[in-house]
Amino acid sequence: MELLDEEKDFDCHKIICRAGREIEAGGLTGFMAGCVAEIISKVHSRGEEFRKKWNKDYGVDEKKAKGGIVNPAIMTISDKGGK
Repeated sequence: MELLDEEKDFDCHKIICRAGREIEAGGLTGFMAGCVAEIISKVHSRGEEFRKKWNKDYGVDEKKAKGGIVNPAIMTISDKGGK
């Protein structure tokens, strides 16, 4: 969270990866990164800004996100009439 305080213009993914390295987590899975993003969005003073940017980075607009946060570990597979 301190990393978000330090940077005016931030990259969500870089912040989460840097935090993982600093605590020597040994790498983060997509699920873990999504959980961290969720926590930041709920408890940090810039959480709403972070949430919107995180979702945008994953191609999800506010209407589709409905106030939630994208978890990069979840995949949606659909058959759109392909052969």
